[in-house]
Amino acid sequence: MLASGSVRRRLNYLISRNFFTHRFDYRVEWLKFIELVSEPKEGEELSVRIIRALAEFVDSPAGVLWSLSRGIGYLPAAAWRLPTPDQMKMALDDPFILGFRDGSWTQERGSEAVDEMWSFASPRAGLAVPLSHRSEIVGFVVLDRAR
Repeated sequence: MLASGSVRRRLNYLISRNFFTHRFDYRVEWLKFIELVSEPKEGEELSVRIIRALAEFVDSPAGVLWSLSRGIGYLPAAAWRLPTPDQMKMALDDPFILGFRDGSWTQERGSEAVDEMWSFASPRAGLAVPLSHRSEIVGFVVLDRAR
């Protein structure tokens, strides 16, 4: 039973939630993120490291990075543990992109009514994180649901 990943995560959550005064140390998480992005594994590109860093932060098993291509829209630029979607693009005025509200909101896959907006993503996709510069969304990462 202790070998199960979900049991370990629940036990870890229970212990950290009830026995430690610092529930979440953002400094530690930020340092982990910086280390992941700045120290590549052999042959791993920066775009893949960004996906991996965000995915590990929320315990996601896979993800895809979409990047803004001027005059075209958003195109899949890299993938981590998923095949890169081919021949797909998303317009600048797509309702999904507008849901990011200038890069200040993440999007979570929820009800079935919202599912049609996620038709470009894998069936296990559950979270989209915008990558913004000032008020422009220069890309976003779509992550699979946590294990």
